[in-house]
Amino acid sequence: MKKVLFSMVAIATLAFTSCTKEGPAGPAGPVGDDGSFTTYTFTSAATDWAASTYVEYPVSIITQDVMDKGIALVYVQDEFGYWNPCPSSWHPITGYTYVYTAASGGIVGLDVTTAPTMDYQVRVVTMHEKTASSIPNIETLRYDQLMTELTSK
Repeated sequence: MKKVLFSMVAIATLAFTSCTKEGPAGPAGPVGDDGSFTTYTFTSAATDWAASTYVEYPVSIITQDVMDKGIALVYVQDEFGYWNPCPSSWHPITGYTYVYTAASGGIVGLDVTTAPTMDYQVRVVTMHEKTASSIPNIETLRYDQLMTELTSK
């Protein structure tokens, strides 16, 4: 009986000492290198382009942290519903390019050689540069392809 009791105590001691308890994971930073990403969508109305071929839009997800440690990708939805990377060789607006700054809570500046004649949806995706570097040919992917890559990791 003593051998059985000793064996049970030894097994219980071994079981409890070999277990480890982990605490909760800490919060991810705004541009975490853990594969996280953020999206923001807005409308670029044709009337916004009446005075110029350059327009700025406030985009709150473009922070100084994104400027320092991340990237922002811009996509424009075409008339067929595809979210094409900007600049895009497929997009009917020749020379559609962008710049972004963290000033005033984030700005996306869109620049075209021919002003749009219809409203376009624009989507901005931010992520850490480490996440972006793990996706081959990220700059050529459509938005749906990028989301497939990001959510499969």
